[in-house]
Amino acid sequence: MSRNLVFAPLALVSGLLLVSACTGQEKASDDVVPTPAVESTPAVPPEVRVGGAVMDPSRNIIENVVNSADHTTLVAAVQAAGLVDTLSGAGPFTLFAPTNAAFAKLPAGAVDSLLLPRNRAALTRTLTY
Repeated sequence: MSRNLVFAPLALVSGLLLVSACTGQEKASDDVVPTPAVESTPAVPPEVRVGGAVMDPSRNIIENVVNSADHTTLVAAVQAAGLVDTLSGAGPFTLFAPTNAAFAKLPAGAVDSLLLPRNRAALTRTLTY
Protein backbone atom coordinates (compact mmCIF):
# COMPACT_ATOMS: atom_id res chain seq x y z
CA MET A 1 0.00 0.00 0.00
CA SER A 2 2.76 2.44 0.83
CA ARG A 3 4.19 1.75 -2.57
CA ASN A 4 1.00 3.06 -4.23
CA LEU A 5 1.15 6.17 -2.09
CA VAL A 6 4.65 6.91 -3.32
CA PHE A 7 3.73 6.48 -6.97
CA ALA A 8 0.51 8.49 -6.75
CA PRO A 9 2.30 11.80 -6.06
CA LEU A 10 4.86 10.99 -8.78
CA ALA A 11 2.06 10.36 -11.24
CA LEU A 12 0.44 13.62 -10.21
CA VAL A 13 3.72 15.52 -10.61
CA SER A 14 4.36 13.85 -13.98
CA GLY A 15 0.86 14.80 -15.10
CA LEU A 16 1.46 18.42 -14.11
CA LEU A 17 4.74 18.49 -15.99
CA LEU A 18 3.05 17.08 -19.06
CA VAL A 19 0.26 19.67 -18.89
CA SER A 20 2.82 22.39 -18.31
CA ALA A 21 4.89 21.23 -21.28
CA CYS A 22 1.84 21.13 -23.54
CA THR A 23 0.70 24.53 -22.39
CA GLY A 24 4.14 25.93 -23.07
CA GLN A 25 4.09 24.53 -26.60
CA GLU A 26 0.70 26.01 -27.27
CA LYS A 27 1.93 29.40 -26.11
CA ALA A 28 4.97 29.16 -28.33
CA SER A 29 2.85 28.33 -31.37
CA ASP A 30 0.68 31.42 -30.73
CA ASP A 31 3.81 33.54 -31.13
CA VAL A 32 4.81 32.01 -34.46
CA VAL A 33 4.34 34.34 -37.39
CA PRO A 34 3.35 32.51 -40.58
CA THR A 35 5.84 32.90 -43.38
CA PRO A 36 4.48 34.36 -46.60
CA ALA A 37 4.04 31.97 -49.50
CA VAL A 38 7.04 31.95 -51.77
CA GLU A 39 6.22 31.97 -55.45
CA SER A 40 8.06 29.10 -57.07
CA THR A 41 9.24 28.98 -60.63
CA PRO A 42 7.57 26.36 -62.80
CA ALA A 43 9.46 23.12 -63.10
CA VAL A 44 11.23 22.54 -66.37
CA PRO A 45 10.02 19.25 -67.86
CA PRO A 46 12.73 16.68 -68.43
CA GLU A 47 14.06 16.33 -71.95
CA VAL A 48 12.34 13.47 -73.74
CA ARG A 49 14.42 11.45 -76.18
CA VAL A 50 13.19 8.81 -78.58
CA GLY A 51 15.65 6.87 -80.70
CA GLY A 52 18.39 9.20 -79.50
CA ALA A 53 16.59 12.30 -80.79
CA VAL A 54 15.10 15.04 -78.63
CA MET A 55 11.30 15.17 -78.87
CA ASP A 56 10.56 18.88 -78.91
CA PRO A 57 7.07 19.79 -77.64
CA SER A 58 6.96 22.75 -80.04
CA ARG A 59 7.10 20.37 -83.04
CA ASN A 60 4.32 18.11 -84.25
CA ILE A 61 4.50 14.34 -84.03
CA ILE A 62 5.85 13.91 -87.58
CA GLU A 63 8.53 16.57 -87.14
CA ASN A 64 9.68 14.69 -84.05
CA VAL A 65 9.52 11.08 -85.23
CA VAL A 66 11.50 11.72 -88.43
CA ASN A 67 14.50 12.51 -86.21
CA SER A 68 14.42 9.14 -84.46
CA ALA A 69 16.88 6.60 -85.83
CA ASP A 70 14.74 3.83 -84.27
CA HIS A 71 11.58 4.70 -86.20
CA THR A 72 12.58 4.90 -89.86
CA THR A 73 10.27 2.01 -90.81
CA LEU A 74 7.35 3.72 -89.11
CA VAL A 75 8.12 6.97 -90.95
CA ALA A 76 8.17 5.07 -94.25
CA ALA A 77 4.83 3.46 -93.39
CA VAL A 78 3.22 6.79 -92.42
CA GLN A 79 4.45 8.28 -95.70
CA ALA A 80 3.24 5.29 -97.74
CA ALA A 81 -0.18 5.48 -96.06
CA GLY A 82 -0.49 9.19 -96.84
CA LEU A 83 -0.85 10.11 -93.16
CA VAL A 84 1.86 12.79 -92.95
CA ASP A 85 -0.59 15.68 -93.36
CA THR A 86 -3.06 14.15 -90.92
CA LEU A 87 -0.44 13.65 -88.20
CA SER A 88 1.04 17.09 -88.88
CA GLY A 89 -2.32 18.72 -88.23
CA ALA A 90 -3.99 19.76 -85.02
CA GLY A 91 -3.99 16.98 -82.47
CA PRO A 92 -3.93 15.73 -79.95
CA PHE A 93 -2.67 12.40 -81.20
CA THR A 94 -1.51 9.33 -79.39
CA LEU A 95 0.98 7.45 -81.49
CA PHE A 96 1.95 3.91 -80.61
CA ALA A 97 5.26 3.90 -82.42
CA PRO A 98 6.81 0.51 -83.07
CA THR A 99 10.56 0.61 -83.47
CA ASN A 100 12.49 -0.78 -86.41
CA ALA A 101 13.30 -3.80 -84.22
CA ALA A 102 9.58 -4.47 -83.70
CA PHE A 103 8.89 -4.29 -87.43
CA ALA A 104 11.84 -6.66 -88.02
CA LYS A 105 10.05 -9.34 -85.98
CA LEU A 106 7.21 -9.51 -88.51
CA PRO A 107 7.33 -12.33 -91.07
CA ALA A 108 9.77 -11.74 -93.92
CA GLY A 109 8.27 -9.49 -96.60
CA ALA A 110 5.30 -8.32 -94.46
CA VAL A 111 6.48 -4.72 -94.15
CA ASP A 112 7.61 -4.52 -97.77
CA SER A 113 4.22 -5.81 -98.87
CA LEU A 114 2.32 -3.29 -96.73
CA LEU A 115 4.40 -0.43 -98.15
CA LEU A 116 3.32 -1.23 -101.72
CA PRO A 117 0.89 1.30 -103.26
CA ARG A 118 -1.70 -1.40 -103.86
CA ASN A 119 -1.84 -2.10 -100.09
CA ARG A 120 -2.23 1.54 -99.04
CA ALA A 121 -5.77 1.04 -97.69
CA ALA A 122 -4.71 -1.91 -95.51
CA LEU A 123 -1.67 0.01 -94.27
CA THR A 124 -3.77 3.07 -93.44
CA ARG A 125 -6.30 0.92 -91.53
CA THR A 126 -3.47 -0.70 -89.59
CA LEU A 127 -1.78 2.59 -88.68
CA THR A 128 -5.01 4.34 -87.70
CA TYR A 129 -6.48 1.44 -85.71
